[in-house]
Amino acid sequence: MSNLNIIYVYHTSSTFIQKDIEILRKHYAVTENTHAWHQKHLVPFILAAQFIKLLFASNSHTVYIVMFAGYWSIIPVWLAKTFGRRTFVIVGGTDCVSFPEFNYGSLRKPTIRKAIRYSLANCTAILPVAKELVAYDYTYFEAEEKKQGYLNFFPKIQTPFTVVYNGYNVVKASNTSVRQPNSFITIAKIDSATTYELKGIPMLVELAKTFPSFQFTIVGINKLLSEQFELEKVENLTCIPFTDSLELANLLRKNRFYMCVSLSEGFPNALCEGMSYGCVPIGSNVSSIPFIIGETGFVVNRKDQLELNEIVKKTSLLSPLELENMGINAQKRIADNFSLGQRETAFRKIIEL
Repeated sequence: MSNLNIIYVYHTSSTFIQKDIEILRKHYAVTENTHAWHQKHLVPFILAAQFIKLLFASNSHTVYIVMFAGYWSIIPVWLAKTFGRRTFVIVGGTDCVSFPEFNYGSLRKPTIRKAIRYSLANCTAILPVAKELVAYDYTYFEAEEKKQGYLNFFPKIQTPFTVVYNGYNVVKASNTSVRQPNSFITIAKIDSATTYELKGIPMLVELAKTFPSFQFTIVGINKLLSEQFELEKVENLTCIPFTDSLELANLLRKNRFYMCVSLSEGFPNALCEGMSYGCVPIGSNVSSIPFIIGETGFVVNRKDQLELNEIVKKTSLLSPLELENMGINAQKRIADNFSLGQRETAFRKIIEL
C-alpha cells in the first residue's frame, strides 16, 4: 500500500461516494471529511471546524480529493496550495451549471459561485465526470444560459482537467430474467417541486396517460409530492419511495426500459445502473446522456412531449429479440466504457503522477 494519505471531502454521502472510498482504500489510507453543510446559516462555523479537523488530519503525504466544488472545497484547496500539497476537485453536475428558470445549479447563487470559482482556479487539477461539464452548448430547451459547463462561466480558469467517468459493476446475465413488456422505470431522489421538474417527471406522467396499457414506475419520489400532483390517479403509474439495493436490482431486471429525461445531469448514475442491468435506455439530449447511451437506445433531442411519445410508440414496434439485443448492448457499453475498475485505474494514475 502507498504511503499517501487521501482525505476525501464531500458534502453529503451517497452510494457512488462510498464506492470511490472503497476503491481508494485498496491502495491508500483514506480519511473521510464531511460536515452538516446543508445548515447554511452555520457555514462560517463549519468552515472553521473543517479547517481545524483537516489541519490536524493532514501530513506531508496528504492528497485531498473533493467531491463537487462548493463551500466545502475552499479549505482543502487553500491548505493544499499553502503547504505545497495536491488537491483534486471532482465536478459532477450542479457545480457546473445555472438554470434560474427552475431554480437549479449552484452557479446561479453568487456566494457559492465565488467558492466554486476559487476552488477550481486554485486546485491542482479538476476531475469532471463528463467532458460536457467543462463546456457545452445547451439545446434541450430554450434556457436562459445557453452555454453551460464551468469554463463558460469562468473562462479565465487555466487549471488542467482530466475527465474521469463514474464507474459501475455490471451484473452478468441480467437479461435472463423475464421482463414485463412495455415497462418503463426511472429512479431519482425527487423531494421538491424543483427536482420534480428537473428529473422530467411531468413528461413521464403525460407519457403514462398517453399509453394507458404500458406500465411506468418512479422510484424515489416523496409521498407528499406524489399526493400533491395526484399521481395515484394515473392507474398505470407506480410511485414508490427509495428501497434497498436488492429491491432496486429486482425492479431493474423486471423493467424493459430505463427513462432519464432530466433537464440537467452531470453523469447520471441511475441511467448507467439501469443500462448495467440490461434496460434499454431512453434519455434526454442533455450533457453526457447521449454519449452514455451511444447506439444502444433512444435520445429525445428536444423537451417535446410529442417527440417522446413518438419514441415510445417506436419501441412498441420492436420485437422481443430486438429489445433483448439492445439491452445486452446497453449492458456491454457500461462494462466496456464505464466500469468501476476503469475509474480505479484512472484515480491511481492521477494520484500517483
